[in-house]
Amino acid sequence: MTDRRITYTLDAGNFFCGRLTLAEADHPHRAPLLVLAHGAANTMDHPLLVALARGLAASGVSCLRFNFPYSEAGRSKPDAQVLLEAAWHEVLAGIKTETSLAPQWVVAAGKSMGGRIASQMAATGHLPADGLIFYGYPLHLPGRLHELRDAHLDSIPVPMLFFAGTRDPFCRIELMRQVVERLGRRATLVEIEGGDHSFALPGARTDLQKDTYTRLFTESVAWLNALAPRAPKAP
Repeated sequence: MTDRRITYTLDAGNFFCGRLTLAEADHPHRAPLLVLAHGAANTMDHPLLVALARGLAASGVSCLRFNFPYSEAGRSKPDAQVLLEAAWHEVLAGIKTETSLAPQWVVAAGKSMGGRIASQMAATGHLPADGLIFYGYPLHLPGRLHELRDAHLDSIPVPMLFFAGTRDPFCRIELMRQVVERLGRRATLVEIEGGDHSFALPGARTDLQKDTYTRLFTESVAWLNALAPRAPKAP
């Protein structure tokens, strides 16, 4: 499995890194590409994101995950919205200039905050992607169930896949069901029974956690298969 480090530089002098895991396919550089951003309190090396990248690559989908500038610098406080969006812009623009990549199509994905930023950009037409996948969408802050971050989702024209743990304090599952139902055929919800915001299970054994990660990338690939006719076969 090919895993390559990429460095990005922003105009403000901020730099950050990404890691490209190429698909295990006959023509890996032309395989579909999923771009994956991390959540507010972690980095691209979070076990969930690493497992997703490896599982997707084994199923024929290349995965490019990246750090935001603040996490690259080792800071805990997330960057301002404008800088988070600039990082997304830089990564997506780099796909076009990366001579080793010519993906069939590109899907933007994110863990929590990484997905939320992508969704806000997509809603305003500033995220060129063929679809969106959310691994733990932060629908609301814990306990603030009447302050939902969902209004902009109606403006997203591309298909969306939401993964939600039933114990996620950032996403009351009943409310997420209502949002997905409102979005109609553009949206699909996959519920992870017992999963928290990072899909960890209560008192889970290592083998059960591995099964959860396997389900995440398996369901992702199945959805990607339906998204594009040239997508890889689900495992």
